[in-house]
Amino acid sequence: MQEKKETTLAVVDENQKLEGVITINDIAKSYIKILDNTILSKAGTSYASIAQTLDGKFVAGDEHGVFSKGKTLIAASGAEHLKESMEEGDLIILGDEVQCQKEAVDHHAACLIICDGAKIGQEIIDQAKAKNIVVIAVEHDLFTTVRLMNQSLPIGYL
Repeated sequence: MQEKKETTLAVVDENQKLEGVITINDIAKSYIKILDNTILSKAGTSYASIAQTLDGKFVAGDEHGVFSKGKTLIAASGAEHLKESMEEGDLIILGDEVQCQKEAVDHHAACLIICDGAKIGQEIIDQAKAKNIVVIAVEHDLFTTVRLMNQSLPIGYL
């Protein structure tokens, strides 16, 4: 919308039948209201949409898959805190701390989003592939990545 300087977008079904319209104002209001760390999975957000929103690159996992179970967590407090707060199927946003990456893979996260262009070791990649965990590498810093995440929600969910 922004690239074309549009303020209103038609929402159509799979048969191109008009279901409604959404405005930039509607989208902005919805982002402000979202405080639920399970919103991406509740909406069935595709990993492709997440990667596209973050200008990310798939390193492992099914790029056509959908995040459908779990919460979104930020691994900013270290591996021990991550181990206590994460559950199988969560989406974890993290940086270059190898121990956090390892904990996320060991506890069967659904997806790891590695920020700041951080190096991802081959062992982590191999384990993620073996467990069908999606790994997306992004160049954005942690703050920018987190800020952009909700923009990957399917428009019909807003």
